[in-house]
Amino acid sequence: MAQGKELLERDIIKFKKALKKLDEICKEPVETEIIRDATIQRFEFTFESVWKCLKRIGYSEGLECFSPKSCFEIAYKMGFVEDEDVFIEIINCRNQTTHIYDEIMALDIYTKIKDKFLLAFKSLGMKMGEWMAKRLKEEAGKYSPGQLDF
Repeated sequence: MAQGKELLERDIIKFKKALKKLDEICKEPVETEIIRDATIQRFEFTFESVWKCLKRIGYSEGLECFSPKSCFEIAYKMGFVEDEDVFIEIINCRNQTTHIYDEIMALDIYTKIKDKFLLAFKSLGMKMGEWMAKRLKEEAGKYSPGQLDF
């Protein structure tokens, strides 16, 4: 179990780094095609890292999920996700960026990332960090303040 905690902590830290990079690019004042494409790429990295965290959290709670959709459903049940519809939209947009690419779709997804997806990821990250900190305190008394904070 200790190895599982270490892997989960590692995954949360990866998500935190991906989210920070997404946040940085979303603050860019000039919206060029390169900024738009970089934002979408960072969204994809953030998405991949968060659903893998959720998979590991689910497993640690005795819940299994094998797809992003099932992992976000678990996150919703655990109270990590406030608006399930936003995460369904996030999943749909992630699927679009993987399979189809055109300018109109890219601009639409870029706008959604900046307007609502970034905030949804931040909220989810804070709740996962709180959950992990509480769990570490309860089980081992180990927790480095700030290490898992979002």
